[in-house]
Amino acid sequence: WRNLGLAVVDEEQRFGVRQKERFKAACVDVDVLTLSATPIPRTLGAALAGLRDTSELPEAPPGRGTTASIVRRDAPGLPEDEAFITALLRKELSRGGQCFYVVPRIADIEDATERIEAALRSLNHPAVDNNDTVAVSVAHGRVPDAGKVVQERIE
Repeated sequence: WRNLGLAVVDEEQRFGVRQKERFKAACVDVDVLTLSATPIPRTLGAALAGLRDTSELPEAPPGRGTTASIVRRDAPGLPEDEAFITALLRKELSRGGQCFYVVPRIADIEDATERIEAALRSLNHPAVDNNDTVAVSVAHGRVPDAGKVVQERIE
C-alpha cells in the first residue's frame, strides 16, 4: 500500500459513499480509475458538471447489445412530458427491453413511480394486472438490500 500509485475500481455502484470517502482519505496520492457500465447518478452528475473526467468506450464488448441513455430535464405534469415518457416506455417494452428511470432525489421517487405506473396503465401493458396494480420496482440507498431489489427485477 505504501507504493500504490493507481487503484482500479470496477463496478463503482457496488461501493457506498462511506467506503469511497474512506478510500480517498487513506490513499491521498493515489490515482483512481473507476469503471462503470451504468454510472450512478452522483457520478454522472459530477461528470456532466466537469468535476470528474470521463472516457467512453465507443464499442460494446463482443456479444453485448446496445444501450441508449437519455438525459433530459423533467417537467412533471406537462402533457408533452408525460407523452414523452409513455412513448419511451412503449418503444422499449415493445421490443422486450427494460426501462430504468433515475430520480435524483429520494423525496421525489413516489411521484415518479406514480407517473411511470400511469404511463404503463395507458399502454395496457402486461405489467398491469387485473386489479390495476403495476409492477414497478424502486431501489435507493435507504432501501435495505437495494441491489437485491434491482437484481430480482432484472431476472
